[in-house]
Amino acid sequence: MFSDSKIPIITESIESRLLRIIIATPFFIIGFFMVVAVWGHLSLPYTSENAGNIVSYTTRNGINPLNDYIRLFLLVVVPSLLFLWGYLRGYKLVVNVISVICYPCAKLISDFLSGNRHFSFIMPVPAIKSLSKWWDRLSVSSARIKYSLLGLTVAVIILNLSWDNMTNILDDGFHDGEMVGYLPVIKAEDGIFNNSFIIHGFGRNILPSIFADEVGCPTNRIYFVRLYNLLTEMVALLFIWLTIVLTLRIRFPEKEDSYRILIISIVIFSVLKTTFFWNIEITGRDAVLFVQVFSLLILLYYKNRVFSKRIFLFAFSAGFLTPLSFLNAYDRAIVGTLLALFVIVMLILILKKNIFPILISIFAGGVFSISIIYLTLGGGEIKSAFEQILYWSKNAGLIWDMEVKDRSLLALSIFGIQNIAIIAISTVVIFISFKHHKKFIEFLGKYGGFLTIFVMSLISLRMSADRSDTRHLFDSTLPSLLLLNFLISAFFVKFMTRPPSIGLQNGNRSVSLPAAIFPAFLLTAIVINNPFTVTVRMANHINNYGAPDSVIIASRYLKPVKAMTPYLKNEEYFYPLTSEGIWFYMFNLKSPARFHQMLYARTDEFQREVVTELKIKKPGYVIMDTGTFLTAIDSTTIFNSNHLISGYVLSTYKPFMEIENQWFWKYDTTGFVFENTNRGSLLNAELQGTKKRDIRLSGVLNDYSPGEENSVVYLSLDKNNAFIAVKRGIERENGKWVWSIYVPTAILSTGENLLKVWLLSKSGERLYPLGSTVKLTIK
Repeated sequence: MFSDSKIPIITESIESRLLRIIIATPFFIIGFFMVVAVWGHLSLPYTSENAGNIVSYTTRNGINPLNDYIRLFLLVVVPSLLFLWGYLRGYKLVVNVISVICYPCAKLISDFLSGNRHFSFIMPVPAIKSLSKWWDRLSVSSARIKYSLLGLTVAVIILNLSWDNMTNILDDGFHDGEMVGYLPVIKAEDGIFNNSFIIHGFGRNILPSIFADEVGCPTNRIYFVRLYNLLTEMVALLFIWLTIVLTLRIRFPEKEDSYRILIISIVIFSVLKTTFFWNIEITGRDAVLFVQVFSLLILLYYKNRVFSKRIFLFAFSAGFLTPLSFLNAYDRAIVGTLLALFVIVMLILILKKNIFPILISIFAGGVFSISIIYLTLGGGEIKSAFEQILYWSKNAGLIWDMEVKDRSLLALSIFGIQNIAIIAISTVVIFISFKHHKKFIEFLGKYGGFLTIFVMSLISLRMSADRSDTRHLFDSTLPSLLLLNFLISAFFVKFMTRPPSIGLQNGNRSVSLPAAIFPAFLLTAIVINNPFTVTVRMANHINNYGAPDSVIIASRYLKPVKAMTPYLKNEEYFYPLTSEGIWFYMFNLKSPARFHQMLYARTDEFQREVVTELKIKKPGYVIMDTGTFLTAIDSTTIFNSNHLISGYVLSTYKPFMEIENQWFWKYDTTGFVFENTNRGSLLNAELQGTKKRDIRLSGVLNDYSPGEENSVVYLSLDKNNAFIAVKRGIERENGKWVWSIYVPTAILSTGENLLKVWLLSKSGERLYPLGSTVKLTIK
C-alpha cells in the first residue's frame, strides 16, 4: 500500500483529468444506487385537506406531490457530491486499494496522475488519417466555401433531426385535440382564454390551429397544424445549436476558434441527438425558450460592449420575450424567467455600475411586451390566463403525479446516465474551473454561458417531478444534451490544435488525440445525415404537402363523424367525456364549457361550472366512452375524477349509438322506469374496500339473448337511485352470460354504502335490478 508520501501529486494533464473521471465514476454509481435503494421510502406526509377535493391517482393513494422533488433532489446531489469527492480525493483510496492487489498497476496509474507518463499511440485507421487531412484542408479554405458548406450542413442536420412523417395516422384525439379542438370556439366567440381552459399555453394549444386555418383549408387543417409544429421544431433545433455555439464562444472568445466551434458543435449535436439522446423529444414549444436563452447569452457574450447598440437590442429582446413566453408554454416560461434572473445577477456581478443601461433596456422590453399583450388581449383575457397558470402551478402535482416506482429501475438508470451523470460531470467541471481562476468575475466571464445551461438543467428537473411516470420522466433531460455537447465540443476546441499530452504518432508527425477522434464523429454524422436520407425526407415532405384530413385521421374517428353528422347538423354544441378535443374540430361544433378537455376540470368548483354550462346550453349529444384509457387516465375513471359531471350526464342522457367503439349518448330527460323483476344474480352482496382501488361487482344474467337485448349496466346509490357509473358489454364465461361493473370507491363515504346494479332494457326506457342491494363498506 502506498504511504501518504507516495500518493502522486496531481497534475492537470489530459491523462490525469480523464483518469480521475474514470476513478470517480464508481463513486457516482454508488451514490446513485444509494438513493435508488431508499427511493420508495422517501415519502413526505400527506393530508387530504391539501387535495382540494381533487380525485386522482395521487390523492387516492395518499401521495405527497413533493415526494419526487425530494427524490430527484437527492438523486442529483448525492451522486454529484460523491463524484466530485472521487475526482478530488477518491483517487487516493483507489490507488491504495489497487496497490494491495497489483502494485505495478497502482504505480502505473500514479505515474499518469502525476504527469510522469503520457499516452502515445500509433494512428491505426487509414480512414481517420484521411479525414484528418480533409479537416486540415477545410481549415485553410476560403470563407465562402467554409460557410456555404456549414450552412448546407446545418440545414441537412436540422431537417434530419426534425419530424419525418407529416401524414402518420392521427389516432390520439386527446393530445392532437389539444391543438385543434379549440378552433370552433375561437372562430365563433370573442376571447381565447375566457372560452378555453388550456394546459400548455397559447403557442402550443391555440396558435397551431390558427395558423392552419389561415394557411390551409377546411379539409386539410390537420396537416398544417403539423406543419406549424415542424417549423417551430426546426426553429427550436436551430436555436439549441446556436445556444451551444454561443456558450462555447463565451468560453473561447478568440476569433480563430469561431469556425472550428461552429463545425464541431453541429457535428457533436447531430451525433448526440441521434445516439445517446435518441429518446429525448424536441418540440415546437421549446422554440421560444431557446430564442430567449440565446438572447440572454448574447448579453454575456457582449458584456464588454456595454454601450453598443447591439447589446441594447438584445437586452430589449430578452426583456420582451420574458412576458411573451408565458403565452407560448407555461412550463418553459418559468424556466426562461428564472434563467433571465440568473443571467441578470451574473451581469450585475460582472459589470457592477455599468449594468444600468442593460437593465433599463431589459425593463423597457418587458414593459413593451406587457403593453402589447394587454392591448391585444385585454384585461379580462389576461386575468383568465393568469388564473389558468395559477391553477396548474397549484394542482398539476395533485392531478398528474404518478411517481417513479422502485420497479422502474431501467427508466431510472437511463435517466441517471442521460441526465444525472452529466450534471455530476458538469459539477466537477464548474468546481475545477472555479479553482483555476484567481478572480470570481473572470470565472463568470468565461463560464457564464455554461453556468446558465447548468442552472437550466436543475430548474428543468421540475418537469419530471410534477409528472414522473416513466414516459414523462425524461422531459427534463434536454438541457443535459446541451451540457454534454458543450463539454465534448470544448474538449475538441481546446485540444485539437494546441500542444497536447495525449497524441497519436503517424510516422514522424504527432497528431493530437482530439484531432484524431473528431473525424470519427464527423464520419458518424455523415452516415446519419447522408444525402439519400435527406433526399427521401424532402421528397416525402413535397409529395405530402397539404395532405387531406381523410388521409391522416384514423377510421375510428372518420366513420363516427360520417354516421353522426346527420344527427348533429342542427346542433351548436357537443361534449366528449373522453376529453378528446379532436371531436370539436371534426364536427365543427363548440364546447359548451371552457373545459374542452373534461379531465382538466378536477376541482368541485370547476366541475360544477361545467355542469352549469351543460344545463344551460344542452348539447344534444355527448360521448361517454371510447373503450380506451381516455376514460380512466392514470387508473382513475371519470366516475371518480369527474364524478359531478359524469353523474349529471348519466341522469340526463341515454345511450344512443355505438360506432367504431365510440359510445354516443343523446340528451333525454324522460328518466327510467325502475322495475322490480330481477334479471340476474350478484356473486357477492357484501364487500369491503378502500378509496384507493375501485371494486369489481359481477354476476350472472338470467335468460339473456345477445344481440336482442341491451348490454348496458348502471350502478346507482340505493337511497335515491342516483347513478354513479355505467358499463357496456356482457361477457360469456363458462357457458354463462356474466355482467360486471366497477364501483368508483373514491366518491363514496367512509363506512357502509348501499348500492344497486341495473340492466337497461332493449327499448332503453326500463331498468331491471341485478341481484340484491350491495352493501359496500369503505374503510
